[in-house]
Amino acid sequence: MIIIYFQRLFFNWAGILLDLWRKYFKMHVLLTGSSGFIGSKLLIKLLSENISVELLSRHNHKNLKTTIIDFDNLNNFNDLYIDKSIDVVLHLAGYAHDVKGKNSKYYNLNTLSTISLAKKCLESRVKKFIFVSSIKAANYNNSNQNQINSRDLYAKGKRESELGILEVAKNSSMQVVILRPALIYGPNVKGNLELMLSGIKNGWFPPLPNMNDCHSMVHIDDVVLTLLKLTNQTENIDGKIFCITDGVKYSARDIYNILRSVCNKPKIRWTMPKFMFNLASFLHPAIKRKINKLFQNECYDYSEMDAIEFFPTKQLKDINETNI
Repeated sequence: MIIIYFQRLFFNWAGILLDLWRKYFKMHVLLTGSSGFIGSKLLIKLLSENISVELLSRHNHKNLKTTIIDFDNLNNFNDLYIDKSIDVVLHLAGYAHDVKGKNSKYYNLNTLSTISLAKKCLESRVKKFIFVSSIKAANYNNSNQNQINSRDLYAKGKRESELGILEVAKNSSMQVVILRPALIYGPNVKGNLELMLSGIKNGWFPPLPNMNDCHSMVHIDDVVLTLLKLTNQTENIDGKIFCITDGVKYSARDIYNILRSVCNKPKIRWTMPKFMFNLASFLHPAIKRKINKLFQNECYDYSEMDAIEFFPTKQLKDINETNI
């Protein structure tokens, strides 16, 4: 009986100590955008690393503590409470592309809500604020407001968000880290790459001409692994902006050929002339925007990533592969 009593006592105290360890020593992360392309993968990875995760979201998560908030309504930030146990905030929520005809709503979510959240984090003494921006903001590093206003809405919002949160954290103990991913690919990719894949699979996407264009891209796994590294690392990151790519410079034709190979389609040697795409661009403004994106140069350097010893693990040919 005495042995049984001490066994129970031991297990009770072990459980109490484990709960205390989880509460006070386990890293606590607050994640926004957990239902998005990056966020859903990042959430899986954080939980697999035994990191305590809370969510800031429009929708409740059945297994995780969730604070419900509509990021479009800035008044919601007045009453927002961020627990002082939170060590790191990973902010991913936002529109991924321009939202035509909804400029004010877009600006509220992608810019003003980001700055408001950073202010709340500072009030709650959060140690680190990690913001997922866009590599497009790298084109507009000049902080001159007139220059920023002349750019496209998406890049404008991301760059203003970067400047805003850096200003919020200036002269404070809260670290701010900004990650600028290039065009992200991976399993179940969305957007223009999804459209291109669908067109190639169904035989209606034309073979692109060989141009001197250049595009930077990055696999979703490498984005997630980098965010995990930034979450754990404290040195050489404060106030830094990191551009992340897979290190390959793709032309539009390269992308087309690789995706044909991924779809198990035979290689095509002929191309549709560029002037045919120019003619097609007159059909509709939306078509013109997509064609312009196909051939415009979006090539970036990721040498800043040396500071955190980042090494790409995948390339576009691995679009359907994942280790997460």
